[in-house]
Amino acid sequence: MPYTIEEQLEAFQGRRPNEYKSKIFLLIDTDCASECETIVEKLTAHPNIVAVGANTRGALHYSNAVSFLLPNSGIWVRLPSLRHAYENGAPEGVGYAPKIRTNFINLDNLFQ
Repeated sequence: MPYTIEEQLEAFQGRRPNEYKSKIFLLIDTDCASECETIVEKLTAHPNIVAVGANTRGALHYSNAVSFLLPNSGIWVRLPSLRHAYENGAPEGVGYAPKIRTNFINLDNLFQ
């Protein structure tokens, strides 16, 4: 069933007539970096989101790697050209910490 533009905008902006009340478990670990960490930052601002697992990688402040040729050595290097500022000051190299820290996730235990 196709949406109207108003319904699409409402879904995109998160306004719904019935608020979703259940907990949502977001599984994170050190494989989550860069754009993934941006998603973690935005999702964990929601009160029903519970991050579970281990810290994310912490590779989030720098992106858009650009290649440069070093003039004296002729070596090509890649350096980030953009720095992102995050609202909660997530430290580079540390990442986002889960609310429930675990190396093993037993999904049955999450729902208790």
